[in-house]
Amino acid sequence: SLRDPNDSRVQQERPCRTLFVRNIHYDIGEDTIKEMFEKYGPIKRIFNLVPKRGMAFITFYDIRHADRAKSAEQDTELNGRAIDIHYSLPKESPDGGEDDHNHGTLFLTLRDTSQPYTNDQLLKIFETTGEVKEIRDCKNFPSTKFVEYYDLRGSQKAKEDFDGMEFAGGRLD
Repeated sequence: SLRDPNDSRVQQERPCRTLFVRNIHYDIGEDTIKEMFEKYGPIKRIFNLVPKRGMAFITFYDIRHADRAKSAEQDTELNGRAIDIHYSLPKESPDGGEDDHNHGTLFLTLRDTSQPYTNDQLLKIFETTGEVKEIRDCKNFPSTKFVEYYDLRGSQKAKEDFDGMEFAGGRLD
């Protein structure tokens, strides 16, 4: 295996939807890569650098599918080469550009209410658009929550469906 657990890159890895796959034989086509990985779940995008650099970035909609694919395909041989798979590290984006690492999480604020509510009440609403991984409180801001989905399509649908919705005597933003 190419992996060195003491490598700083490996130590920085955190599960995410995008896999960095390296050591791919240059003759392997994108269709082969897609077929190999899509059995774990729908793929949002493949950034194919195989012909020039022997690597690809594969982005899944659901973080669980990326995790299963990484576990199952690590060190799989393609044309005599064992592929090496890592979670893609987030890029520092000086221009504030978007990456795919947090698109499954909504930043939610309940405005114009003093009524108490629970995360379970929020879960009942938000799980209608997809499976919610967790709802986290925002430190020092009791009316603000983070709603994290396994599948980023659930968070996108929730944003469309619930932005501005009335809840607990206030409004969800």
